[in-house]
Amino acid sequence: MHTVPLRELVARADLGLTVLCGSSGLDRPVRWAHVSELADPTPYLVGEELLLTAGVRFPGDVPGYVAGLVSSGVSAIGFGVEPEFREVPSPLVEACAQQGMPLLAVPPSTPFLAVSQALGALLAEIAVREQRMLADSQRALTRAATRVRPVESVLTTLAVVLGCRADLVEPASAPDDVASLVDRVASGTGPRSASAQVGDEHVTLDPVESSVLVVRRASPLSPAERAVVTVALALLGLLRRDVESERGRLARLAASLLRAEVPGLAGVLGPGPYRVVAGESRRTTTCWPGGTGRWCRGGRRVLALVRPGW
Repeated sequence: MHTVPLRELVARADLGLTVLCGSSGLDRPVRWAHVSELADPTPYLVGEELLLTAGVRFPGDVPGYVAGLVSSGVSAIGFGVEPEFREVPSPLVEACAQQGMPLLAVPPSTPFLAVSQALGALLAEIAVREQRMLADSQRALTRAATRVRPVESVLTTLAVVLGCRADLVEPASAPDDVASLVDRVASGTGPRSASAQVGDEHVTLDPVESSVLVVRRASPLSPAERAVVTVALALLGLLRRDVESERGRLARLAASLLRAEVPGLAGVLGPGPYRVVAGESRRTTTCWPGGTGRWCRGGRRVLALVRPGW
């Protein structure tokens, strides 16, 4: 599920929320708003709530009340001024300040329902943004896969889209700081991935054939961004399989060239042994004027049978 940074809710001028303490926690994620007047609401909490209360059953042990909310993962408390209290009780302000819990004053003109609706609207906006980002990223990655150097293009596009560094590494040449993780991911079987904090970077690793895609970024990937990585993994897997199959095709063709008995070959190239050179043609057609070798074409890719040292 999506979350909203607490500061985005506080920034809504129409709500008139006031931060009484805990301003350093305004980047905390809020998943939903929950109204409770229980003296101990912790059995009904799952974390990342904005807990809204008017103090109808104001607790006798305020520090204990706040400590329970902290341990339950509550992101912030919103205290509704009136009808029970004309201002937020000072014991609550003090307890929240001491325990690092953000405390918001909700004015009488703002119903709790309005806070819940505003949070729902912000969550919907995030969902729409992420869906748009995912669709745009899919198109960009697909276009990248059709370019001249498709693997490199897909990695570059992934890095631009996610604001990260993306590398396709082999276990034998993996960077030292992630070598053990790369080896573990590459040697496993079935669906697998790994993530870890390496220095100041959050790193995710996923297998691509015999290689491993390593994505590094300062912050963890969101679920939508992980979906973008999944698209890239699918494309890279197809591209790598194409490369491997092309290598195999070229190897078979090279073997057939070396085995072939070509009439007059010794007169053209001189006595053997010969070697096979692979490359790409910049021309739409390839001619054999004589004296250079025997050419075999496959699209723009070519194989040349030549003497050693040519």
